[in-house]
Amino acid sequence: QNPAVVRFRFDPIFLPDSTTDLEGSNGFVKFGIQMMPGLPLGSTIENKAAIYFDFNAPIITNTVVHTLAEPTVCSSNTAIDLISSCEPILWIDGQLYDSSTSEARFTLQDASGCDSMVQLNFTLTEINAEVEQQGQTFTAFEEGAEYQWVDCDNNYESIQGARARSYTLPHSEGHVAVIISKNGCQDTSECFQVINLSSDNWKADEIRVFPNPANASVSVDLGTVYSFADLDLYDLMGKHVVKKSYANKRELKMDLAIARGIYLLKISTSNGKAVMTRLIKE
Repeated sequence: QNPAVVRFRFDPIFLPDSTTDLEGSNGFVKFGIQMMPGLPLGSTIENKAAIYFDFNAPIITNTVVHTLAEPTVCSSNTAIDLISSCEPILWIDGQLYDSSTSEARFTLQDASGCDSMVQLNFTLTEINAEVEQQGQTFTAFEEGAEYQWVDCDNNYESIQGARARSYTLPHSEGHVAVIISKNGCQDTSECFQVINLSSDNWKADEIRVFPNPANASVSVDLGTVYSFADLDLYDLMGKHVVKKSYANKRELKMDLAIARGIYLLKISTSNGKAVMTRLIKE
């Protein structure tokens, strides 16, 4: 027999066919051999196998090629992946990082089989786009940033000179927002409305708001019929919550599918009368 050939015989083995039992039809052989002494570097060793079943022609496997080379000496390498972003990132370890961290690590392997450790140093810039409102003055919560106040009623046009953290609207009605820039990131606040709370061209005893506190709905008795009337509901930050319009009505009813709290109810009619009153939603 050829001394360069090793034979394994399984008799009987009775493997099922792959169409009946794919997993059970597989067989494996594991073995080790020593190289012949004196082989020079660069020598290639090729090997393949022939698999026989009964008297059928053999199944020839792919040829495996081994090349002799100097052994690889691996050194310990560590790298830092420094990332700053305005948004969460998907890193090389397949994980999504939505907060700043320096704890994540991942091991990479080069072509020679040596490992390198990569450490993630990730900084997420988060901007607080909330705004505090006091009357006609607005102040951004975010500190140490760049600010540009814009006119929401004019297609977000920049307001000239309004680049401080606080801005006071020079008139008693309007909608403003602020664009906040920090560390290369940018966010825009919601639009906030200035409401004229000093409307006094309608005597309080001319109208009646009931019930107040209210639950599912509130009604307003105007005292007379108007060809057109509006009810506008705002929260205490000046954000417009609900609007409803009426025609040829004396008593107006508005459903209150809103959260519990204190609101401002503005009542205005076709003849220019307007009044603002507080409404409590239970």
